[in-house]
Parts: sequence; C-alpha cells; structure tokens
Amino acid sequence: MLSTVFLLLVVVLPTGHVSAQTDPPNQAGLVVRFGDGTVETACVDLAADGEMTGEELLAAAGLQPVIEYTALGGTVCEIGAQGCGYPDEACWCQCKGGASCVYWQYYHRIDGAWVYATIGASLRTLHAGDVDGWSWGEGEGADGVEPPLMSLDEICAADNGPLFSPVPDDMLAADTAAALTMPANAAPAPQQPAAPSVKPAIDADESSAADDGAPPGIALFAGVLLVLGAGAAGLRVASSDAAPRGPRTDRNSSTARRTSAAISLLIYGLSTVIGVAALLYPFLAAALRPAAGQPPSLNGPGLMLVLLGVCFAGLLLEVQGQAVSAKLIALLGVLVAINSVLRFVEVGIPGPGGFSPVFVLIILTGYVFGGQFGFLMGALTLLVSAVFTGGVGPWLPAQMFAAGWVGLSAPLARPLIRWAGGRPGSRREVAALALFAGVWGLLFGVIMNLWFWPFLAGPADQYWQAGISLRETAGRYLAYYLATSLLWDGLRVVGNVALMLVFGGASLRALRRFDQRFSYEYHPEPVLAPLPSDDPSPRRQPRPSSGPLQPTSGKG
Repeated sequence: MLSTVFLLLVVVLPTGHVSAQTDPPNQAGLVVRFGDGTVETACVDLAADGEMTGEELLAAAGLQPVIEYTALGGTVCEIGAQGCGYPDEACWCQCKGGASCVYWQYYHRIDGAWVYATIGASLRTLHAGDVDGWSWGEGEGADGVEPPLMSLDEICAADNGPLFSPVPDDMLAADTAAALTMPANAAPAPQQPAAPSVKPAIDADESSAADDGAPPGIALFAGVLLVLGAGAAGLRVASSDAAPRGPRTDRNSSTARRTSAAISLLIYGLSTVIGVAALLYPFLAAALRPAAGQPPSLNGPGLMLVLLGVCFAGLLLEVQGQAVSAKLIALLGVLVAINSVLRFVEVGIPGPGGFSPVFVLIILTGYVFGGQFGFLMGALTLLVSAVFTGGVGPWLPAQMFAAGWVGLSAPLARPLIRWAGGRPGSRREVAALALFAGVWGLLFGVIMNLWFWPFLAGPADQYWQAGISLRETAGRYLAYYLATSLLWDGLRVVGNVALMLVFGGASLRALRRFDQRFSYEYHPEPVLAPLPSDDPSPRRQPRPSSGPLQPTSGKG
C-alpha cells in the first residue's frame, strides 16, 4: 500500500511542477555593446508565428543596421553610427592585414552564457525567449569582447529603464539617437518587423546608368555559356572523329551509338554550363544586377553542390553506358592511380608556387583518347588524390571541374598542331602541347580563385561587392589576380611547359600504343542458314571460317 502511494506521488509531483511553469513571453531580447563601452538593450515582440531573424531583430529595435549582402548571406557593417561606412568603405574596413580585426561580433545566449555565432544574422531564427548580443571590438569568439550577459527577464523588466548608458547623441544622427534612447521596456507597436536598412552600393545616377547596361551584361554571359556548351559539343565530335570507325553492321547499332553520343554530350554540356555559372557567380550577379539591399538570387555554394551531383551522375552514366569500353575504364583507373601518386608526392615535397606534375598526363590523355576521357581523367585525379592527401574541402568541386576542363579541352590542341605543321610524334607536336599546357597553367589559377574570391574582405578595389557594375567587378578581379596570384601561377606555367617538353614525347608514344591496341572490333563472317528439311536436295553445310577473326579499325 505504501509503495503504491509513493509511486503515485512520484508521478503526480513532476506533473504539478510542469503545470506550474508558464510559457515564455512571445518576445526576444537584444544586447548591443558599442566601442566606447556603452550598452543598449531592447525587448522586441515577435511576429504572430513567434519567429524573427537576427537582422530583423536589429531593425525592429530601431538600431538601423547597415548590411552588405554576399553569396554567404548578409554581413552587418554598421549598427547605429558604429562600424564601417559601407559602401563608401569596405564592410570589413578594420580588418586589413595584421593580427587585429575589429568588427561587429555576433553572439547567442545559450544555457546562461554567450556563444559566438557560427552563422550570420540573416540565417539566425529567434524564437520566444531567445537573446542575441552584438559587440564592436577586436578578437573573435572566446578572444573577443562579449556584451554584458543579461536574461530576457532583465531586458524586458517592466519597471526598469536602460541598465546602461545609451550611446552619446554626438555619435549618431538625430533620428538614430532618438531610436536608441528609447527605454528598455518600450516595446514597438504590434506590426510586421521592418526590413533592415541597407545603403545602396552605388549612387542613383550610377544605378540608372548601370541598369541601362544590364542587358548587354546578361547577353554577354549568356553568350559565354552558349559558347562553352557548344565547345563541349565540338570536343565530343572531335574526339569521335579522331578515331576511324569500323563498318556499319546494322542500323540499330548506329542508332544506339548516336543515342549514346547524345546522352554523353548532354551530360558534359550540362556539367560545363552549371560549373561556369557557379564559378562566374560574382560576374553573373553584376550582370543580372539585383535590387539594392536584396540578396542575390544566384546562390554560388548551392550551384557548386548541384555541379558536383551532375559530375557524379555523368561518371556513373559513362561507366555503365557504351561510350567508354571496359578496357578504357581499366586504363583510366591505372592512369588516375599514377596521377594521384604524383600529387601525393607533390604534397609531401611541395614544388615552387603553383607547380604541379598532374596536368601533363591529364592533357595527354585528353589529347590522345578524346575530350570525354580527359574530363574523367582530370576530375577523378583530383577527387582520388584529395581523399589520400586530406585535401577534401569546399574547394574540391572547383578543383575537379577545372582539372576536368583541362582534359576536356585537350583535343583543341589538334588544330594548333596542324597549323604549326606538326605530325604525330614530331617535336612540333610536343612544342604545341607544351604551349597548350602553359596556357592552362594560368587559366587553372584564374578559375580556382573564383570559388573563394566573393567571400574575401580587404581593399575595396580588389574584392567583390554586391551592386557594382560588371566592368568594375571584372576590374577588381583583375587587380586581385595580378596582386596575389600571377607569380604563383607563373611557376605552374613554367613547370607545365618544362615537364611537357621533357616527358611529353615518350608519354605520347606509350599512350598511342594503348590506343592502337583498343582500336579494333570483331566482325564474324556471316554463316549460311541450312535449307528447309523438306528439300530433297542435300543440305549445304555451313562454310567454316577461313581463319581467325580479322580486326578492323574503330574503337572497341
């Protein structure tokens, strides 16, 4: 009996305790510490759905944040009059070199302590009871200057005014100072949270002039994408025409061959177009010219994810289809393994600058076996070597497709060699391939910089910024490349040319021997059908084959 009563008490007491608790108010708190040590707090009513983003909380508190939108979301440049005067100066104006970096640090109050935010305010969703903190100062995370730790009850206390002095009026404009001197317990009128104010990146006159130039920018990049897609198609035709075909056996096999070629062309063309769109994101954003203060509609990291998926889909379809034979797949595996070992050695014993020994074999395989084979060679080399060298990261998709494009474009060296009067195995052929490898030594660096350039901060004349014109975007990237990457990529050019001149001839002869072994098809001689059984004449026996099956030209 006593045990039964005890169990009932154990069950009932926690239930009563929970029922005694009250749900938190539909409010969120904000604590902002300015550079001179003054602190402002605000208690903000949430919308009917009980949610609000971090930047909406700043705007609803009347702090008038100035935000720069990039591919990773919004960056808070200024709160009140404290911060960097974007767009007149870079949003990270006090982070130019050196160990110190002063900026608006973002915190969340979790379990009674400040936790440095790992996502931006535009991606942060607050619910009832949450508290955000901002602090203008030097450092990051635990090394930064945290705002005063306050709970939502302290911020929203009905009988308290501001717990700290507001920012002096001489630091702010008149309307901003009035907004910041509001009592801490003053809640805004129940209405939809205001959108954060964002200063336009260009003046009104420049904006109208830029809008007039938007259609040429869109046409320019649409033309670039179209040319690249057509280039992939041309490479597919060139690689197919490079090897003579065997005689047509029947119409069905010819139709299957054309269907396979069309599917393969679609895969590589789509991969190329999506890859170019992802890497040329900052230039496309400038050409499309999003509205001032709005995040660009083109998401670079998302496109890179789609790009990687298309790459793997293309590899699977190629391996399982008829476009590449089992022998070539085996050869591809061996060549990828050899190139991966070369890159492993390169990581262990780094060469000068951007020097890398992997490009020579990628170019030669694409030149001998065709653009499709070269694309797979380049993409798989970077993927496999990244797994073994610990190089897997957000840069890997760009590396895979840049290396894939190196091999995909290799058949374009054939017209150059014919123009130079070179023949297979001649010195002119090797010299032309060395020139081609040198050009790609620069282009690879230009392409690779694009994956991270939009996310960097530094001098305004070298870094990407939303809202500027297409011409200024290209000019800034050119200035950045010349200042930071030209010498590094120049050493890659020297390395590619030297390796191609030294090892290109012998490697070409070895690859062509493999190509000749794989260039045949078996065509059995036709066998005569036996006569019907009711025919009184003696049956004619099938004529035996006169010898082994004769090879003919064409890829097998």
